[in-house]
Amino acid sequence: VDPWADTASYPTILNLFAANPPGGAVTGLSEWDLAYLDGLYAATRYAVSAQQQEREIARRMLARDGRS
Repeated sequence: VDPWADTASYPTILNLFAANPPGGAVTGLSEWDLAYLDGLYAATRYAVSAQQQEREIARRMLARDGRS
């Protein structure tokens, strides 16, 4: 995750400390947050490249969302 990304228009825990988070106060992890964490922890730890890990995370996130 890009630490400088503008996440203001997305419902994510990354907006926890934002002045005006979308949809009001952040109350917990969103489905996107859960899918990202699932993909992150399921990705191959010793992948050949960072791109391989990124693809695995994205693939898992899409599968969780039913778009695989």
